[in-house]
Amino acid sequence: MDKHANEYHWKVQVAFLYEIALQKDFDTSYLAMKTGLESETIDAFFSLEKTPTLDVFLLIANAVGVDFFFRDKEGDCDLVKGFEMAMEKLGRRPNALPKN
Repeated sequence: MDKHANEYHWKVQVAFLYEIALQKDFDTSYLAMKTGLESETIDAFFSLEKTPTLDVFLLIANAVGVDFFFRDKEGDCDLVKGFEMAMEKLGRRPNALPKN
């Protein structure tokens, strides 16, 4: 993937996150309180002046109340099964845990 495509993708993701925050009436002051980031830093991300790291992006997404999932472009992978297996490995599916 070239640099321009990569830049486009993160901008779309941040702009999407910003639109969700607006719909929920979350301003940067609220998000700063929830994340521990400075309001100015969040403003710089949402105005697309600064690229957030993945950790910061996910921190803001969590504060907004958004989860991000994968999409298989080719459609030849069972993403639901993959997600369930990953959650089971993390112990997030208590019914699937072995009984003692």
